[in-house]
Amino acid sequence: RASQQCNNVNNLRHTKSRLFGLFQQPVKGLRGFITSNSEVARWCEKLLLRAEKLLGEPCVEYEKPDGRRLNAAGQFRDRVQLSYLAWRLNGDRWYIDRIWEELEGGAAYPDWSPEHFLDTAQMTCSYAMAYDWLYHEWSERQRAVIREAIITHGLHPAMDVYGSEDGFHRKTNNWNQVCNGGVGIGALAIADQDPELATSVISEGFKTLPISMSMYGPDGAGLLEFRNTLLCSLSVRTRDGSGH
Repeated sequence: RASQQCNNVNNLRHTKSRLFGLFQQPVKGLRGFITSNSEVARWCEKLLLRAEKLLGEPCVEYEKPDGRRLNAAGQFRDRVQLSYLAWRLNGDRWYIDRIWEELEGGAAYPDWSPEHFLDTAQMTCSYAMAYDWLYHEWSERQRAVIREAIITHGLHPAMDVYGSEDGFHRKTNNWNQVCNGGVGIGALAIADQDPELATSVISEGFKTLPISMSMYGPDGAGLLEFRNTLLCSLSVRTRDGSGH
């Protein structure tokens, strides 16, 4: 039942944002929670200091020291989340501008390292979060740049893998989960503009994810928070809000 509903993007709510709802809590309520909890307040202060420091650092560059792994992938995810949360906390526009600088640079990369698809999945997820969370802050041109990067560097390479006999979709470990989750989130983000491609990606993900689910069994290895987050996010918010 889950795959039957989730692989049809017509069931998606036609609103932004549809990804990671926790990050979309009303700012008023969020700030109230922070001021009422001293430990959370200290954490937020440290977060803002990190975000402010980031403003003075150069953007992530395209580097593959070993010829395969893209150094930028994890940094992109961390920087997007950090800058977004800082903006949510104090409303300073320069954090959004900083996210855009990173995204514009990464969109111009020749690729997102499809030969090491964990990197492609992380980059796709980072761009999807930025596109979705800040949709109403971006100009039409910025949306187009981000959307095209997701499709060209993330979803099209994923469909190439799905059409092959070997790749992340055939693995029984976290590669399957993280890669399917990352490109699935990318598909959800651009589903309004390219429903056919989004449906294909999500459908392939739900077909191949069960291969790796033995890891949840009694004898399976423990799963990291990141891959669990990606899997939970593929419970698509359908029109009736069921998420099934």
